[in-house]
Amino acid sequence: MYYLQIANFCLTSFFQNTTMKFLLITSALFFSVVAKSQTEFEETLNKHLLEFTMPDGFEEVPVKENPDMYYNYAMKLIGEEFEVRYTIMSLRKMCEDYKKSEKDSTRMFIDPNELHRSMIIANILNISQINMAKDPIPYVTPFSSKAVKEEFGCEYGGSAFFKVNSTFSVGYKYCSFVVLHKDNVADVYISFLGKKKKKISEFMIKAFYALKFVNE
Repeated sequence: MYYLQIANFCLTSFFQNTTMKFLLITSALFFSVVAKSQTEFEETLNKHLLEFTMPDGFEEVPVKENPDMYYNYAMKLIGEEFEVRYTIMSLRKMCEDYKKSEKDSTRMFIDPNELHRSMIIANILNISQINMAKDPIPYVTPFSSKAVKEEFGCEYGGSAFFKVNSTFSVGYKYCSFVVLHKDNVADVYISFLGKKKKKISEFMIKAFYALKFVNE
């Protein structure tokens, strides 16, 4: 829960006026509404210019509520200990507020399109539960800006690989974590979870392009 507080702090301090009164945004609202069905997931996709194609060999699995990281949808590779979870964070409302704040000198609003840079670290810490006093924070490797635009239809992408030890990751040992950011629309966090380190890279390629942004 400590790292969830980091995420909350990023958001509660995200918007403030000159008297330092913070706009409170809970972690439940930080991520868009958690989808409980395929239909709800499809509605979330449509609202955020996202396209999802179920890869061959995968099937939908239930979303498990947990205190570490919310996610909208999950699928599992049939017959294997490998799961993919999708978290969609809407930026639309925050971007609207940001534009309004530019005309109001009494408010200070950080660009929502920069939020993913800190939130990916908060999410990684929350999922991994690493001891920062002993272990280094997993490094996020950015994708080529040209490649991420062509292959995922967005402005930024990056990934990190690390061991996991949280309620979010029960049953798994490793996670390949991917972030995709589309300006003014949404941030997507994808968790590729598995038990065997070598198998994750083998399996994740099957689902790597299952979700991508499309033009409006």
